[in-house]
Amino acid sequence: MFQPYDLTPLDHFSPPGHLNISLIFSLVDKDHAQALRRVKDAITRVVSEFPFLTGMVVPSTQPDGRSNVLQVRPATAAELKECPILVTQYHTEPTPLTVDGKYNTVLVPFPIVYPPPNPSHVLRLKANVIGDELHIVWCFDHRVIDGSGFATLAFAFASFCRDLNAPRPSASAYAQEKIRHHIKEIASTATPQDLQWTTAPPSTGKDKVSTDSSRVPISVLRVLDSRKIEKLHQACNTALQSLPEKYTKGLSEMSLSPNLIVSALVSICSSRARSRAFPDEQESSSEIFLVANIRKALNLPQGYIGNTIVGLTSKFDVSAHPPLETLRDIHVALPLSPVGPEDIWRICNIAQTLQEESIHLGKRYAQGMIATMSRKRDWSSFQPRWGMNSFICVSDLKKGWFYGDCGPLGDLQLFDLPFDAIPGFCWIMPDPPSASLLPHPSWRLRWNLERAAIEHLSSDPLFQWASTPSEDRKHAKI
Repeated sequence: MFQPYDLTPLDHFSPPGHLNISLIFSLVDKDHAQALRRVKDAITRVVSEFPFLTGMVVPSTQPDGRSNVLQVRPATAAELKECPILVTQYHTEPTPLTVDGKYNTVLVPFPIVYPPPNPSHVLRLKANVIGDELHIVWCFDHRVIDGSGFATLAFAFASFCRDLNAPRPSASAYAQEKIRHHIKEIASTATPQDLQWTTAPPSTGKDKVSTDSSRVPISVLRVLDSRKIEKLHQACNTALQSLPEKYTKGLSEMSLSPNLIVSALVSICSSRARSRAFPDEQESSSEIFLVANIRKALNLPQGYIGNTIVGLTSKFDVSAHPPLETLRDIHVALPLSPVGPEDIWRICNIAQTLQEESIHLGKRYAQGMIATMSRKRDWSSFQPRWGMNSFICVSDLKKGWFYGDCGPLGDLQLFDLPFDAIPGFCWIMPDPPSASLLPHPSWRLRWNLERAAIEHLSSDPLFQWASTPSEDRKHAKI
């Protein structure tokens, strides 16, 4: 049991709803019953260390009149009976992972809907045995746990799978409480700073999820060729050195990272796919929101489970023509064809803006954002435009810790994030263990857009070029 607690402003900033993450293990030559017992025992140990994981997210009444503030309270016996922390199912019939482009609902512990229900489960899991594979699907409310927080839970789970008597996590439940209190102190003492992202319009209370099939969000796994990304990365940095100073945002001496190049590519291709899918409704400009973790800027322990994400943003218009003087200075090598100077310019422009924002995202600004959020009378008023047609959120998980030895379950074979509740998200996925055998691991992307936009994505020239394997890799296993 635990005492109810209010979520922090950073928790209220995150996408409102549940993420579903699937951890896939091979059960070949393993004792199925022993593996499932270890899953149950390890999860029991995890929730005993962090009891709030069993709780429910509900509205919180504030004495000062602030609205849309949420808290986590213990689940009732009836709520736990209706939806236990962990359920297990043996699938005797062939079970597809997707149905009509959507993640198969029989694999999740409860229906994932947007907006989320009230009350909302903090964390529930379902262990699915499908043939010789075990798919453990974790569904958690993003307003309580962010990506780094999930990595902490996954690390603890793996540790307890190997040894049920393993030492408890360093960031205990008590430590989590102290960190939340520290964030509250920051909110009350820091100097407010302007929020850099475009906030969502107020909810009318009548918002409906579209039933138009073309607008249904679906999630697809797409792979970008590493050799192509290397060439694109080199071309962008070369172009950056040749551009007139007024177009380099003062960053001409700096190098853009491959992750920024991929993020910019995702935003451009997503915007063009959406404009082709919905030509009458596309806004004049789009906005990329690149997730940034401010744990380090706030001096918070890495083991903190709550949210510490904000965003680096860049607005752009893919239909606008770049300045002619910039195109004259951008020379594209033949191997990049059909990528032209226009796309090189767009990628550089977006990536530079994101890098410029990251430079300014220090302790003072991070604390100031929390202070600004905390002072709002309505704690839903500072959310970005999650799910809107001109908004794409990119989250980089490539260097995250998710793969490891899980005792009787063996090594994790695949980490997947087939979230498809609302459109406009792309995750740069962590490399699977097999990637270590390749000199140039591919870029795996979990791309979530409207169905019609996904269909147009495959015909985008920039995406086609980046996703087509290089000649020396066509026979390599990705």
